[in-house]
Amino acid sequence: MNYTALQNRVQDLCSFGGWTDLSSTPDYGDLVNRGYRQVCWNTQVYKTTATITTVASQNLYTLSGTDIIAVYDSIYGTSLPMFPSSELEQRRQDYLWMFRAAGSPRYYWMQNPNQIYLYPAPATSGDTITLYLSRLPADLSSGSDLPVFPVTFHDAIAYRAACFLGERYATGDEMARLQLYMSEATRLEADMMNWLGFENKPAERYVQAVVPRRRR
Repeated sequence: MNYTALQNRVQDLCSFGGWTDLSSTPDYGDLVNRGYRQVCWNTQVYKTTATITTVASQNLYTLSGTDIIAVYDSIYGTSLPMFPSSELEQRRQDYLWMFRAAGSPRYYWMQNPNQIYLYPAPATSGDTITLYLSRLPADLSSGSDLPVFPVTFHDAIAYRAACFLGERYATGDEMARLQLYMSEATRLEADMMNWLGFENKPAERYVQAVVPRRRR
């Protein structure tokens, strides 16, 4: 369904619940985009790459664009993998972690929304770090715009969008319909996750020590 069709679908779902008999007409376009963002956030369906150009001795970098949901991989240059970490983890390993000399960054984490912290800080400027991540796609705006995932799952957007309105106006028996819409959205998101074939979390990498076997 395109943007226009999704707005019509949301209006139908809301009318079944009796949530359209309001003093002002709901903004179905805004509801669709809120539902779209929620579905994409829940499923991490939209994956892309982003790059950082290093500045010597600078740890924190802001990435422009829509909200980042998760970072899966980070490569320094073309051959040096970086590993997910956290400020807490680095502090556990070294109480003086903030004063570590600049070098080749080996770790990264999300410091704030759309901000990546590199550790240690890079020693040189102009190097490229490539990130593979999931983020929110751009909102739908033109009537012919399509979501970034297959039409099979588009109803998840409509159900989420209708729930945003139903949460404000549903009462009494209408609560059962609201719960039904929430369940349908959750079911379709789970189906999408199965289609994507991953567990909805950033990849975690572990280094396993190899212990030589004792000779008998």
